Amino acid sequence: MTQHQRVAKHFGFTLLETIIYVGLFGVLMAGLISAVYPYLKHAEKNTTGILTASESAFIEQKVLSVFAQTNAIIEPNADEVGDTLTVATYTGDTYTFGTNNGAFAIRINEGDALLLSAERVNVQNFLITHHAPTEHSSRYVEYSFTADNALVGPIRYYFQF
Repeated sequence: MTQHQRVAKHFGFTLLETIIYVGLFGVLMAGLISAVYPYLKHAEKNTTGILTASESAFIEQKVLSVFAQTNAIIEPNADEVGDTLTVATYTGDTYTFGTNNGAFAIRINEGDALLLSAERVNVQNFLITHHAPTEHSSRYVEYSFTADNALVGPIRYYFQF
């Protein structure tokens, strides 16, 4: 009589092995997420800061580009502080700067307001001071605003008229 041994071949994992592997994977993923989460929050904060700085620089450049063409300051009057700035240019256009519902806006020749800041950046507290010329200093304006609660300015610009 010949005995045949049956060798059972196992394919895959047993239920106990699978439960252990799933549990180890869960522990590893929890550790990985808790280690990476602070870096992700920090990256989000840096992105917001960069966006705010970029928007602030963009607003400054737009204002300065209009100042380069300005031949008269209409509002605010000399030695006054205001929350809007209206200037006349050599081309005969008038530009009005100010904040509009949390955005920095410009109005050209009484047209519709054009928003100069991104929707994600809240621009508030635009203040401008118009300083009349003296014997020691030429006419200048000083302006500032807040972008996402960060103060930008004061920025001073001297005119030659």
